[in-house]
Amino acid sequence: MPLWLFLCILGYFLFYDKSKKLCNEVISLHSKKYRAGICPKCQEQEVILYQKVAACTSEACDFKLWTTIAKKKLTATQLKEIIQNGRTSQPVKGLKGQKGSFEATIVLKEDFTTGFEFSEMDRLQLTRQKN
Repeated sequence: MPLWLFLCILGYFLFYDKSKKLCNEVISLHSKKYRAGICPKCQEQEVILYQKVAACTSEACDFKLWTTIAKKKLTATQLKEIIQNGRTSQPVKGLKGQKGSFEATIVLKEDFTTGFEFSEMDRLQLTRQKN
């Protein structure tokens, strides 16, 4: 673990408010290539891509986007599309649900959680399976 990260974690527990701001600054400096765009929720700060989550750098904003959805690890490009455009440009293949694998466009809902949008053909197949 890098020393700067260890110090951020240690400082976080000792000096919560001041260290959170400092940690965000340090992490954003070290994560320039992982910036995903402006936060869709607060519209003020940037969203940084981490290994398991994309999160807003604002202390007041709680926007988070998990990098794994329906047991599928999304690419940085797909995550950036969701953050910047509110949806993936293409359906994501290999998503897994209770009844097996499926493909769908991942969308950012009004409450800033993710959802799925299915093509018309997929909807017809789902309707046939239910009946």
